[in-house]
Amino acid sequence: MKSAAKPVAAPALPTESAEHAQHAVQAPSEPPGTEPDPVRWDSQMRRTALKLLFNWPVRVWQLCLQFRKSVKDAYGRDRAHVEAAAAVQADGKRRKVCLDADADSSRAHVEPDGQDDAEWTASEGHRMLGALSEMDMSTSFSGIDAPATAFLNLGIGLCKLLDVSLEHIPRPRNLFAVEWTHPCQQELSCHPHQPEHIFDDISEFFVPQINARLDALIAQNKVQSVLVPLVMKGGATTTSAYCLRHKKTCQARGGDGSAGTSLVTSLSGQGVTSCRLHVAGTPCPDWSPRGSLLGQDGESFTHFLAWISMRMQLQEPILVQENVEGFDTGLLFKFLGGLYHIDVQILSPSDFGFPILRPRKWTVLRHKLKTTAWSSPWTAFSKMFQADLWFGAYTKTLSETVPAWDVYFQGQPDDLWEELLWACSRPESRFQLDALPFQNVEELRNAMENHPQKVKDLFSAALTEAEYTFLLDYESQRPGQVYQLNQNPDVSFTASQSTHMKTILKSSGLLWSAVHGRWLTASEALLAQAFPIDPEFSAGVPTCSFANDRQGIKRSHRCSRMSQAGNSMHCMIAGVALLYAATEVTVKPAQVDPAWHGVLLETAVSEKIFSLYEAGRELTQLQLLLYYSQAPHGPDGTLTRIPWYMEDGARNIVRHSLNNRKQQSVRKSYVRAITDYGIAEGCRGECWLVVTLVTM
Repeated sequence: MKSAAKPVAAPALPTESAEHAQHAVQAPSEPPGTEPDPVRWDSQMRRTALKLLFNWPVRVWQLCLQFRKSVKDAYGRDRAHVEAAAAVQADGKRRKVCLDADADSSRAHVEPDGQDDAEWTASEGHRMLGALSEMDMSTSFSGIDAPATAFLNLGIGLCKLLDVSLEHIPRPRNLFAVEWTHPCQQELSCHPHQPEHIFDDISEFFVPQINARLDALIAQNKVQSVLVPLVMKGGATTTSAYCLRHKKTCQARGGDGSAGTSLVTSLSGQGVTSCRLHVAGTPCPDWSPRGSLLGQDGESFTHFLAWISMRMQLQEPILVQENVEGFDTGLLFKFLGGLYHIDVQILSPSDFGFPILRPRKWTVLRHKLKTTAWSSPWTAFSKMFQADLWFGAYTKTLSETVPAWDVYFQGQPDDLWEELLWACSRPESRFQLDALPFQNVEELRNAMENHPQKVKDLFSAALTEAEYTFLLDYESQRPGQVYQLNQNPDVSFTASQSTHMKTILKSSGLLWSAVHGRWLTASEALLAQAFPIDPEFSAGVPTCSFANDRQGIKRSHRCSRMSQAGNSMHCMIAGVALLYAATEVTVKPAQVDPAWHGVLLETAVSEKIFSLYEAGRELTQLQLLLYYSQAPHGPDGTLTRIPWYMEDGARNIVRHSLNNRKQQSVRKSYVRAITDYGIAEGCRGECWLVVTLVTM
């Protein structure tokens, strides 16, 4: 085993110690026959490149409005939308973006499309500004609230694009967050757009009868046999729990049924209001290759079931769910497929110009009764914003000198001092606190400017013996990259490429850059997740807790912030999902839904449906089905029938491919969907059933 304790030599690439060294690179675009001006890659250029990435909201809005203009007369023609999205994507990659240290990052040097109709764009942009202002949202497994941060940045981007005052930034109502870790709860309370209610463990929403037996159900391995059926039956959760902000029991639901909210009938028969949009990064350890891979048998599955039960109860018009690639999306179809249309796409910031990987499964769910058909497919819309590295500013010449992920190493003396104090305080560190050559952050700042090699040697010495051994192995196999030092390279080789860093995880440990002679700080990890921790990256407006006035609340420990970064959504990808929900999904006007929407059908009706199937007869015979309701959610003794036509003249019972007597197993799933939710998905020209029960 290697045990040498010598400092690691840094490659001759741009480092914190050589920020003022000149690295002549060719400018992105130079006319033929001219000599390119030398560009010096230093801390100022690094900052400019990062500002360019944080200008993603403006770029996204430019492409979105260009797309909406292209398809404004193509409603319902999916092919036209797909082709328009592809054209916008190609045009976005053709747009010229350059780095200029003296440039205002808000302009981003994106050449406007000369064919754009300025008047239409301005009109549509202002309409979008109003629509965003009317939004309301909530989150679960909220973390440090990437959705709210992304939403605020989208608003800033639209205001900048329309050249209106930032006083008009849309601030949608942030109704509630559900988060179980204390450091994240603290960040939620410091967020500039903090939730009105902050709830703790989502399992606290289980009804008392379930909550009291939850540990026993888990210990006895009865989650599948007992808890899952209870969730599918409905009413497994309540809409109230202890609120950390108000120190009392509060409701996790919307307010008055105004714009953006929708009044629904819960499974318990009580009217509750829900917000327009709910976003959740559901627990991933049970589905991750770096986790347990236990899936439905994992420790966090009960929390997922609590989330599912609340969605069945509140029935928000739009849901956005994020998880790892290995998550079983079939669970969403199983529990929510009767209520929602579901569309899935795997997205990574590396596909959108950011030099970091984070492939995640992003699922958008649209309520079948509360929304109209989405204007564009999620798959086409999301790909529209894909871009080359740094939105095309990462040129071939730059790539020969500077790794793309260099932009994230913006380390400030305060952050580096915090990292050194933490690392040297570890018992296993090869360099202890009492031997530190610097007494305070000012001495460290001076050393960074005048004795950079001394600082690099100190960071190397602060590693543990195991970390240092792994570092030497990584360096010998792939020099000049970022390495995850808690992973043995002989077992799990985890190192970057020059174009992108690996996914930052909660358990990433130290991410050592051989280029900079130190590891990624916690603040830099947040930057890599597109959190504008400095208001400079968000037009001077704080959009996350780390940039906001914390009013005396100390910032979280670096280990907490590193964990928060590893657990969080990437803000730009979250922004694309929110933009889709805001612009491509139309929520029907708030109204009181019929008392039967979303409730379980009576046992007699269930038995009738099964008997019709067993007899091989079509479900159209349900047209004349009558029965007496004895359920608590309906008036006792009231005669009820399933209508053939809706009030607007549309047929309520139409054809669906699942009504195929040759597909026995599929038929059973279809019948189960009907009996559980009173609604089943289908397509034109085939036999499907939308059961809208009305009181006669």
